[in-house]
Amino acid sequence: MSKQKNRIQNKEEYKLLDIDSLNFSVRLKNVAHENNLKTLYELVDCYNSGEFERMKNVGPTTINELLSFESLSVIVPKEKTSQKAAMFFNDETFPTEFLEKDVDDFVFNGVLLNYLKNHSINKIKDLFELSSREMLSWQHFGRVKEELVLDFKRRLLNGDKCFIWGNNIKKTNEIEASREIDFQILTVLKKEYGLKFVWLSDWFDVSRQMIDQKIQTAKRNRIGKWCGYSYTEQEKNTVIEMLKDKQLNYREGCEFYYFLKNGNGKFAILIVNKDSIRCFFDEDIDTSFKEFILNNRFNELDFREFEIRANGTEVSLLRKIHFVPNREDLVDFVAYAKLHKMSRDEYSNFLTGKPYAFDFTITDDKICQFFDEHLNKEGKVYISSDPINQWIKSYASRNGYKISEFIEFYGYQSALSSDLLTTEGAKKRHLETIKNYIVHDNVVFIPTYCDFYKLLNSYSASKGKTITEYVSELGYERILKPSDVVI
Repeated sequence: MSKQKNRIQNKEEYKLLDIDSLNFSVRLKNVAHENNLKTLYELVDCYNSGEFERMKNVGPTTINELLSFESLSVIVPKEKTSQKAAMFFNDETFPTEFLEKDVDDFVFNGVLLNYLKNHSINKIKDLFELSSREMLSWQHFGRVKEELVLDFKRRLLNGDKCFIWGNNIKKTNEIEASREIDFQILTVLKKEYGLKFVWLSDWFDVSRQMIDQKIQTAKRNRIGKWCGYSYTEQEKNTVIEMLKDKQLNYREGCEFYYFLKNGNGKFAILIVNKDSIRCFFDEDIDTSFKEFILNNRFNELDFREFEIRANGTEVSLLRKIHFVPNREDLVDFVAYAKLHKMSRDEYSNFLTGKPYAFDFTITDDKICQFFDEHLNKEGKVYISSDPINQWIKSYASRNGYKISEFIEFYGYQSALSSDLLTTEGAKKRHLETIKNYIVHDNVVFIPTYCDFYKLLNSYSASKGKTITEYVSELGYERILKPSDVVI
């Protein structure tokens, strides 16, 4: 009786596992390659069908190796066309955010990084989809580099936080900060955060020409790493004091501190000393340190903007506080608004949280003072038709209020009864005012330059009458010039 063959349970997830990404021996991988078996699923299927044992170079050792392989499980993406597979190893997850990270953040070997970039391997997910066969097809790409990439992938699957560092794989805690130039981070800081290459002349105490050479060397070799380290409490306090003193950079001997911003609310802190160059982006900063920066808006505003905000005043218009820049700061205020690509009102809200006041001759204080001066015996506001009071009615109208509504908007009661707001009410007000223009008996002369003439002209026109006709309705006779008076 023949011994029953051990079968391997095949899984759909194995279709996502490339043979080259597994920790199989060279012999087993070669067998798979020679028989065009690309995935673990194809290999297991081949074994279960009995074909594997009949293949060339397959012996008991190779079979036992296949039977004892480590169990890997893969969650198949919902969309089969999607390459974003979330992988699991010993219950540790590779979230999508990790798979989308740039290989630049993990590969510190200039030659290898160039190979990957030249073949569109830009993300970690691309690296996991890369097979040995594909790598070895690249010109001058040998087994040493292939094994380095495979070892890196195995270490990641094992849960190690590691990097390709030169020709080795190193964990984060095995890499010490140094003064070597990190070309990738240097480029980001220069392009987005305003770093200047001339600063490096001070750090290294060499000429600008030498700095250019060092940058080119760093670009080729990828030997520097500025991120992923920590800062001391003393360094943190130095940056805080620097910002409190309204400085964006500070030097003490061979130590340099920089606070950099990208214009979109993001920031970076760069610390340089005789031993290392370290960069900390906002996501690398501890909570209390970050709150200090964000609450004080150091990441958004220049120190000059803080001055503009402090020098300005506030006025209340239509019961809302507005910001008024100091006259001497107005030019800079407008310039910063343009720099932020905002209108003056938008920039005022961004800077102070309050709208911009460009016309503040009529303030809430002035309006309330006027209402207080026009209270009747009942404590209600009564505004006569005297032209001197026309300004407040016009102001209310320009802002979309009837005068009675405007009075109540400020918490006062209006003495204007409903009849005074009708046509009859208008006549009563006109009758009261026209008395100021009597020249004899019921004869009136209303100069064309006075406000009352303008008011009557507008009102009578709305009724389809001339001023003379409307004045006659009021019981008066209008003359056009003082010489027309007959005594």
